Amino acid sequence: MATNFATVELHGATISLTKVDGSPWDIGPAPSPADVKDLAKALALIDPVAPVLAILARPTAQALGKPDPFGTAKLVVSGTDSTSFKLKKIQDSYTPAWEGVRWEHVSLDGNTRIQVTLADKDLVNDDPIGTFELTATDMKAAIAEGKVHQVKVADQTNNQALFAAISVFAE
Repeated sequence: MATNFATVELHGATISLTKVDGSPWDIGPAPSPADVKDLAKALALIDPVAPVLAILARPTAQALGKPDPFGTAKLVVSGTDSTSFKLKKIQDSYTPAWEGVRWEHVSLDGNTRIQVTLADKDLVNDDPIGTFELTATDMKAAIAEGKVHQVKVADQTNNQALFAAISVFAE
């Protein structure tokens, strides 16, 4: 029997080492060329999550000015915006996590999406990280996995937001 509705939680995201132009998120040294190259290779793997997180945890990556991600997440059904959340700024993090971002009784048909827009908070001009959408297919995969599921979104954001962490529970 197919699941028609679910509760969906957005836990967080994984952000790249650099802005789209290759520059660091904040003032400081440029990322190591080896780290940038390794990150690109890791993203091409069939299961890239653990290798990408290992690269972001390297001392060379941790020494950089990390992004201060914030944004919005909204449920979109049949092209119409529904419940929306503000995602508070998380200081200096490649892996921001948010609490309480939850939608109940979400239809898992092809007309449902969760749209997330992220930016890096700066003193003067915020840097866009990107906008990505999580589809009913992504949500169904999370139900099947039965735990926090990492959805690869790098191709939607010019490799700036890399993954979105979601949990989905069938209703």
